[in-house]
Amino acid sequence: MLTRVVLGFMLLSLPVGVQIQGVDAPEVQVTLRTGEKRSGEILSVQEHSMLFHPKHGLSERDVVLTKELVEVIDADRIQEVTLPGGANVGSGIAVGLGLGCIIGYLIGESQPVSKPQGCTDPTGEQQRWDNGLKGGCIGGTAGSLVGAAVGNSIKDRIVVFGQYKRDFRALKGLARYPEEEPDFLEMIR
Repeated sequence: MLTRVVLGFMLLSLPVGVQIQGVDAPEVQVTLRTGEKRSGEILSVQEHSMLFHPKHGLSERDVVLTKELVEVIDADRIQEVTLPGGANVGSGIAVGLGLGCIIGYLIGESQPVSKPQGCTDPTGEQQRWDNGLKGGCIGGTAGSLVGAAVGNSIKDRIVVFGQYKRDFRALKGLARYPEEEPDFLEMIR
């Protein structure tokens, strides 16, 4: 217990810059003017170039061990830098399920009620409820399937640097080392 407390105070006493250095940078996709696409991590950004590693989320030690994979990419070679997004399957299913249930229930409940001989439900309320429940289940299932298909086909992506956004320095916020390159990266340049 005492060791955890001491380690906690040691971490809190580090300068802010040391804590920020080596922060996990997001995965980006770089499209070059040649049409070639690369996914990976921006290690650092200088005035007119960036250091790019094709593997995302490596520890600093692994970056050093795989430094031959690090590439210097000049700004004039870059067509676009994007943050890839994931498919929205969960949202599609939720929206489809909700809307399908509501619409199915309303359609099912609005169906005409037949009153068989000897029926104990003179108003047909129970039969309307049953029709609504069946319609809601069928509508919910259909809505979920359509929502999953639509949600899977739409992938969000955010253009960080491209045709309309040409401020190369804005990429510093996505770099693992936004302020200052460590010595081992300076040797690669």
